[in-house]
Amino acid sequence: MIKLKLILEKLASEIGDLNNIESYSYNNNSFKTEDGWEVNVYFQLYNDEELGILNLKDMLDSSVYNVVYSVEGEQSQYQKSSLKTYFKIIKTVFNIFKDFVKSRKVDGLTFFAASILKRPFLSVANSQKNKLYKAIVMNYLKELPNWVMKDIELNNFKGFMIYNKNNE
Repeated sequence: MIKLKLILEKLASEIGDLNNIESYSYNNNSFKTEDGWEVNVYFQLYNDEELGILNLKDMLDSSVYNVVYSVEGEQSQYQKSSLKTYFKIIKTVFNIFKDFVKSRKVDGLTFFAASILKRPFLSVANSQKNKLYKAIVMNYLKELPNWVMKDIELNNFKGFMIYNKNNE
């Protein structure tokens, strides 16, 4: 487990920009992998009560979304795949989120790395995935002027958000 963590951290720092990885073609926030897996990306709009629970209500307006993706309907690990396939999926997800931010008024996006195990939502976060997502998103922030990153937590379920600091 520690070896996997070290490998993921090294990969995140080396290819956090994903420049050398080709993304899948996508349409309407969906795409298929070479294995035929359907991947869907969702942007779940938080309501005022949810923003209050996350301690974000006083910080941002109400256009804050949670970014979620599923493979064949599963948010936990669907099947084991190669790192190449995994990074290609992640690159495509982040290309979709960049298009989403550029195409509408968005004050912020949250990211929570779901457990690789099938468990109830918010029961266990995947800290390795979270670090990888943060490394990738941090690189993409260069393309979103005035956007910054902030760690968030809900009942020991750690994630992060990016938001437009002009909307604070």
